[in-house]
Amino acid sequence: MGQIITGIVFIIFGLIIGGVGLASAGVGIGVPMIPLGIYIVLRGLRALNNENKGDFDFEKTPIGKIALGILLFVIAANTGGSAIITFILIGAGIYFLYDGIKGDK
Repeated sequence: MGQIITGIVFIIFGLIIGGVGLASAGVGIGVPMIPLGIYIVLRGLRALNNENKGDFDFEKTPIGKIALGILLFVIAANTGGSAIITFILIGAGIYFLYDGIKGDK
């Protein structure tokens, strides 16, 4: 339940406070906060339905890998600093998207 509340707080923060950086940097902090909040809410709902609340079962499912890949893409798009960090995040995002789409068939 704590993950769901944390995710909702991230979403509200992204919607209300997120536009602060738009005037100065061109990208507000809300852009990565909203997908991060949605990811945490999905993870919390998955943990609520399972008995194993301490495991990382959500990241092992195809939908969890796809969500993590999309989240890494959004965070990489908003990193204004080092190009190396951006490339690492994009590479990790591609890996998780491919692994999630490929799945265990």
